[in-house]
Amino acid sequence: MKPNIVMIVTDQHTYTTLGAYGSRVCKTPNLDALASDSLVFENAYTVCPICTPARATMQTGVYPFRHGMCTNVYTKGCMVHELPDSETLLSRRLLRQGYSVGYTGKWHLGADKDKSILGGTEFPEFADGVAQGSLPSKIGYEGEDFKGHGGIGEGFPAFAEYLSRKKIRYRLRPVNTTYPKVGEILSGTEGTVPHFLTDCAIEKIGEFSGRGKPFFYMLNYWQPHEPYHVPTQFLDLYRNADIPVWDTFGCDPAQYPYVHNVQHSFTDEEQVREYMRYYYAAVTQVDFEIGRLISFLKEKGLYDDCVILFTADHGETLGSHGGMSDKGLNMFEETVHVPLLLKGPRGAHRAGKRDKNLVQTCDLYATVLDAAGDKNCNNRQGLSLYSLLNTEEVLRGEVVSESSGIDNISYTQRMIRFGNYKFVFHPSDRDELYDLEADPAERVNLALCKEYGKVCADALERLKNWMIAQGDGLIIRYENICLAKQKKYCGGLQ
Repeated sequence: MKPNIVMIVTDQHTYTTLGAYGSRVCKTPNLDALASDSLVFENAYTVCPICTPARATMQTGVYPFRHGMCTNVYTKGCMVHELPDSETLLSRRLLRQGYSVGYTGKWHLGADKDKSILGGTEFPEFADGVAQGSLPSKIGYEGEDFKGHGGIGEGFPAFAEYLSRKKIRYRLRPVNTTYPKVGEILSGTEGTVPHFLTDCAIEKIGEFSGRGKPFFYMLNYWQPHEPYHVPTQFLDLYRNADIPVWDTFGCDPAQYPYVHNVQHSFTDEEQVREYMRYYYAAVTQVDFEIGRLISFLKEKGLYDDCVILFTADHGETLGSHGGMSDKGLNMFEETVHVPLLLKGPRGAHRAGKRDKNLVQTCDLYATVLDAAGDKNCNNRQGLSLYSLLNTEEVLRGEVVSESSGIDNISYTQRMIRFGNYKFVFHPSDRDELYDLEADPAERVNLALCKEYGKVCADALERLKNWMIAQGDGLIIRYENICLAKQKKYCGGLQ
């Protein structure tokens, strides 16, 4: 019998906030309990540290340079603004496997050509040229449609209707103008978007479970993406806590590529601590809501044989590396290294174990299809992780993440992780090299050290071969730059 599958995705969620990944401050008891039943991937990376590209890869199974949603939709650098319907989409392939498929929460793969919600873009006319608008319901999913980015979900009519049904008057207390992206929700946990989304998931899964056929349900929380609006219940856990700042807060930005200066927003430690209080509170609320969903699955007798995946689209710098904020223009671990838990059906031999394979979010598509019985699950660009639930094997020797910039900044970079090393190729700027075993915080850019020239040259060769093998068009324009940089590295120069 085919298993039910639940996939939970958080937004802008750095892996270091989970107890299962070593957090000693942020509280995630429910995710830690799920980790004890799951295979925990220690080296999971997003294909791109930006929302739309990462999420489109989960639906298509291919890298952003191939599906064309290379940065957030309706911003510069994105080539496709509405995810086209196709027989290769995850939803369509699961439907052919006999699954009910459901979706709720953040979409960010199209606005359904609704110009009224395309705020921030200079080119809303692009919507006129789209043959078909895109929403979950238009590609086969059942559930709620939330157009566009959605902020953190507070402005949608469906949420307002939910509050009305619950007779809840939403009340938000902004902290002050010094911290404009944080706020305390005074109207209780029940009157929040994460609670609303969890209720939607519970209701739909309950309906699916009575159909006599397997189901796939994808629950997408906006949180802990900023603005960090959190209810008092969870803020109280951190309000007076001693919040340590990142070890890299005092790093010298001069060793990093110049583009990183765009994101140096935090100027003092207390500002970082205040934001982290709210960020941790948002993470803990999401953990609480995931606990509610898991409790429901257990109550209905669905948990033991259910396949559950938990991950994030990307991470968040939040004051690390000299006071950086946001994501998209860097490839530090805080932004590209994501949590990934895979719980198998009962009897999985490696439940509660940890896996050191280099894996990435491109693999989620193949993994879900493999669990659903699709024998052609590996026919896109990712590899199924499903067999790792029962066997230890090495899948690959490297993974690559890409970025084409964010908002109005078009900026190309590629990251390759292999062995202990992470190398970031900046075609028009200095590169980066980190030894993640000796320097897990990425405090020292070894690409500036002559003795690591051969490692950098090797990394460029690996990256060039990967781009050729995967069809990454970047190599067409930048092969000569790769060769020139290799010569300099071999000559001991950056």
